[in-house]
Amino acid sequence: MLLPVVSSFAQSDVFTPSSNTKTLVAYFSATGNTRAVATRIAELTGADIYEIEPSRPYAANPYDDSQLIQNEAYNDLRPSVANLPSKEHIAGYDTIYVGSPLWWHQPAMVVCTFLDTYDLSGKVVVPFITYGSTTYLNEGMQKLFKCTPNSIHVPAQLPEDIDPDNIREPQNDDAGIDVPNRASQVEGWLERMKLWSPKETTGIIGDASSDDGLFSIRNQKGGITVLTPKVGNMSVYDMAGNIAYSSSIIRECSVPLSKGLYIVSIKIGDKVSNQKVFVI
Repeated sequence: MLLPVVSSFAQSDVFTPSSNTKTLVAYFSATGNTRAVATRIAELTGADIYEIEPSRPYAANPYDDSQLIQNEAYNDLRPSVANLPSKEHIAGYDTIYVGSPLWWHQPAMVVCTFLDTYDLSGKVVVPFITYGSTTYLNEGMQKLFKCTPNSIHVPAQLPEDIDPDNIREPQNDDAGIDVPNRASQVEGWLERMKLWSPKETTGIIGDASSDDGLFSIRNQKGGITVLTPKVGNMSVYDMAGNIAYSSSIIRECSVPLSKGLYIVSIKIGDKVSNQKVFVI
């Protein structure tokens, strides 16, 4: 089935990547939640999308297959995939989003089968896991990182895995894991991960003014210049909420910034105004 703005492929199809993208969203979904997240990522990024289909389908309710899934997860098995694309096709991608539900403290092992099939050295791999509980998120993400040891990962690092050999008991090491669990969370997640394309951003790219006219922004490569009619205070935040710049402003201030999405906040007297900007 062909989805809007993205391409898909099934077992009976000859997979031909789109000519206008080098990004793939590969995912496995049992109940449809991971599919919804993957589809939203593909819609926003313009990526191709591919659903991993196990040779032996799982039950519609994964708990009905709990013994099978636990055996695969706890014994690190690799169930076969019915519709693996060719190695040549996967080699054509620079960035691969990889999605899975969190199943018995691990990603679905059929996703690991997919990852083990290809040489993803030097490619950007962006894992995401949907979950019913945040416990074991780190274990699930760590597994996807281990399946792609020579890839460039986003995020670059995960929290320390307190007990790497223990995937059956909670370890309270999930703090800091940022993944979208619903389609509605995808846009914010892409922004925080700095994966948002300039042409897709809901912020501004060129010159603009705040909605209330309190300040204006000139956007140039490597930074911005902010202009205000009065003396005030300015803060610039990245999409993770960290302060990238803070200073008083007297009519004009130039701020060097790396490429990405930011929030510019100006306070003049008791009035505060904010504007999103994508620095090119």
